[in-house]
Amino acid sequence: MTVTPKALAGYAKNLYELDTKGKYATNKYKLEVRLPKGDDDVEKFRKMVLKAHKDAGNNEYKPVKDGDVIAKETDNDKRAAFAKDHWVMTFKTAQKPAVVDSKKKKLPKGVEIMGGDTIKVSFNMSPYDMSGGGISLQLNGVMLLEKAGGRGGSADEFEEEDGFVAEDDDDAGVEDDEDDDDF
Repeated sequence: MTVTPKALAGYAKNLYELDTKGKYATNKYKLEVRLPKGDDDVEKFRKMVLKAHKDAGNNEYKPVKDGDVIAKETDNDKRAAFAKDHWVMTFKTAQKPAVVDSKKKKLPKGVEIMGGDTIKVSFNMSPYDMSGGGISLQLNGVMLLEKAGGRGGSADEFEEEDGFVAEDDDDAGVEDDEDDDDF
């Protein structure tokens, strides 16, 4: 098992439900992330993943993609902005991945990873022989390190008011039956 350096989550809906819609649906859970180019830890990590891919056959379907190339080739402005100046990776799995906070506790109900959140991803590099061989990135779990500021989930702009107060139940909706030792 391997863990990414800090990364930014992309579109995260399919982290919670299978990708079943559209022309390229995989019927798997998946998450795309971006890692900043030029960061020493990221560059070392990228080289390690690409070496594993090369050792497994080195076909054209690289597990780490150049975001600048993606940005030039897409006609989607949001996709281009997401990818530019970054390395992009997509992780997939048939099993629902573990999603935990920075202390390895399951995220409470209502707290979800969203695009732009800072995360780490736990994954396996699985070799395959098709199309000349390479590796696929099998998603195990995701650790939420920081919520993206200003995008849902931020209440900093509010002042406290008199009114409804939710009961303090830290474990509401949290299951604790899975092993979270992947991080």
